[in-house]
Amino acid sequence: GLWGTGSKESVAFVYEDEVCAIVGSLDGRNAHLAEQVAAKSHLSYIEAYATDPTLSQAFVPWFMRVVPNDDQQAEALVDLILKNGGGRIGILSTDTYDARYAVKSLTKEVTRKTGSAPMIISVDSLGKHEQRIIEKIRKSALEHLIVPFDAASSRELLVALKKAMPSLRIYGTLHFTMGVEIRQIQWRDYEGMFVISAGPIWIGNDFLFHPARSGSAYDAVDLVIQSVKQVGTDREAIKNYLLKIHYDEGKTGPISFDKMGNRTRKPVVTKIMQGQRVPIPFR
Repeated sequence: GLWGTGSKESVAFVYEDEVCAIVGSLDGRNAHLAEQVAAKSHLSYIEAYATDPTLSQAFVPWFMRVVPNDDQQAEALVDLILKNGGGRIGILSTDTYDARYAVKSLTKEVTRKTGSAPMIISVDSLGKHEQRIIEKIRKSALEHLIVPFDAASSRELLVALKKAMPSLRIYGTLHFTMGVEIRQIQWRDYEGMFVISAGPIWIGNDFLFHPARSGSAYDAVDLVIQSVKQVGTDREAIKNYLLKIHYDEGKTGPISFDKMGNRTRKPVVTKIMQGQRVPIPFR
């Protein structure tokens, strides 16, 4: 959203609407502004989109998020890459705020786990210079490529990459998954790709994925509703209740938070198989 949106709307919630908690689905930059308002007003703030890890590092006890942060996602993806044999790793990057922080987390984790820095490939969010990027990746002999952002142009690039380099393993973060879902793109276009997903909900040996962005927002709102039902509208009581909550009925799976407000559940990595996402490892 526009710079300042998070702060402006949060101030209105606190001082005009006198809310007892805030739910946000903001980019990282605006989430920081909303977090500052929550800290000053001692108001619980649950974020359902921003994955910037520095939001938790501010040590604001009223901040929680229902999505895995960039560091958690980086650990899950790099561990999977190593399980898939390791090798040369590349990361696509754009100039957006959220992408920069995701690339930073991934670079740190790749370097820590492999001893070598990944190759960073800057791409235009409008999809320009596609062939040049493909040639650069091909000449670099990459074996794994991570896409840590949502961009409308990424579909054409990734489809072309799979044709040019069939053995290249491609991975997407949760923001990538959210973009695919919002645009209602068929998962079969990304056959063989590994992506972080929200959920799944298990029904016996079967599973169901709710849309990641709307499902995360739904869970955040439901947590506030459950808190109010249990402890009323007192801000401090809501904060204390949320920090200790173990909620098993989330659309994105069970929810609880660590002392920094991060979701304790490890990111769920899925593989696109026959046009469907399948959790790894499958039950």
